[in-house]
Amino acid sequence: MQAAEPIPLQERDDRILPPLPIPRWALILILGALSTVSPFSIDMYLPAFGGLAEALHTSVAKVGLSVSSYFIGLAIGQVFYGPLLDRFGRKKPLAFGLGLYVAATRLRPDMQRHTHKSV
Repeated sequence: MQAAEPIPLQERDDRILPPLPIPRWALILILGALSTVSPFSIDMYLPAFGGLAEALHTSVAKVGLSVSSYFIGLAIGQVFYGPLLDRFGRKKPLAFGLGLYVAATRLRPDMQRHTHKSV
């Protein structure tokens, strides 16, 4: 039994893409917005260092360690994210991660009620 001969590059048509359920411009907009979530979160977090240090009765340097641990967690997460994408595809892990992010940011204002300031 002979193996099938490969199709020459000139005869392949890799330019044909499957139809998308949304317009291409919307996909570009969504992917662009998703890529700004992490930098936007960090940019909102950094100006609050002084207030966080005061509220937690610690130094700004120790609050800065939370940013370092964020980036370490991000790097370690990449090790697990690749196999998750291979197993579940891209949509489910992305939806789960985005849902977790939204839930955490929605819980943050609720946490303010449970903390008190000791004088």
